[in-house]
Amino acid sequence: MENLAAGASFRHQVPPELVRIAKRVCPPNPIVCEIGSRDALDGIYLCTALDAAECHIFEPDPSSIDSCRADIAEYGQGRKIILNPVAVSNRTGSAQFYAVDPGQSDNKDRGFSSMFPINPAYASPRRGRIIQRTITVPTTTLDAYFEGSQKLPDLLWIDVEGAEKLVLDGGPRTLRHVTLIYIEVSFRPMQIGKPLWWEIDKLLRARQFRLLKFIEASRLKAFMAVHRLLPNLPWHWNAVYLSSR
Repeated sequence: MENLAAGASFRHQVPPELVRIAKRVCPPNPIVCEIGSRDALDGIYLCTALDAAECHIFEPDPSSIDSCRADIAEYGQGRKIILNPVAVSNRTGSAQFYAVDPGQSDNKDRGFSSMFPINPAYASPRRGRIIQRTITVPTTTLDAYFEGSQKLPDLLWIDVEGAEKLVLDGGPRTLRHVTLIYIEVSFRPMQIGKPLWWEIDKLLRARQFRLLKFIEASRLKAFMAVHRLLPNLPWHWNAVYLSSR
């Protein structure tokens, strides 16, 4: 639990180390994007911890949008938080979306909803059966969303369960302004069709970002994963990338 200046407390998944890095490298009162939210709590916490000027939250799953609205109303008072019930992708329009069906799933975590179907090897008995239903959701791109805006994001939090490349491909102009990216990456595909870390790293390096660190791993373990030296590669870690411009 984290206590906020407003006196509220709630559960979130923002690593303290990310906040320390962001305070060091981002401008004062940054603009934050939480892309793939589930409940808006991570975005609200980042907005408060960094005294952000704005926080743009993107969540396309209809079953999660009401939770986002309720949490923003309860914990985001006094902050400029914009909720967008849309998926961030590489094109505007609409797309298929694989939403967790809590009524049919043993694992009812809506955070596994994705633009990609879950990999059965990941949804093993240990994690509990995950059943997804296919729906259609609206999509936008980062460049389309921020087109014409004088206020561009400084920090991106990307937790989109397989759609990482789609998000990055849709924002080349926006990424030129971004200082810091926190992104979930995989070394084994959690979703069918999910790009692995090596592809995401190559894309971000081409956009002039450098890997700062993996939050969950020591330097030795990170080296071994990157060079495929671990007997079992991790399903996912969270990586921090810093602009090298």
